Amino acid sequence: ITGIISRRPASECQPLVKAMVASMEHEPFYTSGTYSVPEMGLHVGWVAHEGSFAANQVFFNEQKDIVLVFSGECFVDVETKIRLKQNGHGFSGVGGDCLVHLYEDEGERFFASLNGLFSGLLVDQRQNKILLFNDRYGVERIYCHETPDAFYFASEAKALLRILPELRAFDEE
Repeated sequence: ITGIISRRPASECQPLVKAMVASMEHEPFYTSGTYSVPEMGLHVGWVAHEGSFAANQVFFNEQKDIVLVFSGECFVDVETKIRLKQNGHGFSGVGGDCLVHLYEDEGERFFASLNGLFSGLLVDQRQNKILLFNDRYGVERIYCHETPDAFYFASEAKALLRILPELRAFDEE
């Protein structure tokens, strides 16, 4: 995953996110895309292996006010899926929507239920909240850089370097 959170115009941020995504597309069998929530200043992109858990981005709840962009693999046990269905949640048949429903039921406590190697971005438009996260051991890293006008993030450092080449320097300290 990669993205920018900024008050700058979408017309400036979206091409940058596309360039970040392009830097992470290593093979022709990858699938990728972008998604924006301009009213929150969010512009995000992803790259995933075709057929993987994360290949069918973007994941929404039924009202489309909770959004998940996800990279990696996450294993949700059958009991949890049954409980979510019993609570009235519908499933599209793709992997990530169960995580959105888990967040709806458990709030930020849902992170403790996740099992796998992943990074993700959850957008809760009801609460005007953006949560950037990775797996509990940090195997899937999130690199970030903040400037006065934007917060940049990516699961691969080269995506940041593609649009922020000035970061390619030694830190003497």
